Amino acid sequence: MGIDGNSNNNINRVYYVSIIAALLIWSTSFIGTKIAYATFPPITLGATRFIIASIILGILFVVKKEFVPPKLNDLGTIALSGVLGITLYFAMEKTWV
Repeated sequence: MGIDGNSNNNINRVYYVSIIAALLIWSTSFIGTKIAYATFPPITLGATRFIIASIILGILFVVKKEFVPPKLNDLGTIALSGVLGITLYFAMEKTWV
């Protein structure tokens, strides 16, 4: 960090740009989803979203080489959490709301 504090200003700028980018992506995804409902069923859109996210995360794990496999006795809890906390929630949200 320099005497004038430029390093902190650059970090703050990165935070603000990141927040604005996240807000723009999040808000446009809502609009895009509403438009896509006219062509695709809700479950198909949700599944496509998760497939794309899985591919992106898989690539990041391979590139960063930081993947730590879960313990075998934790797989049941992870699967149940994924079904109840994510899959079921999004299926209901996309179908009934």
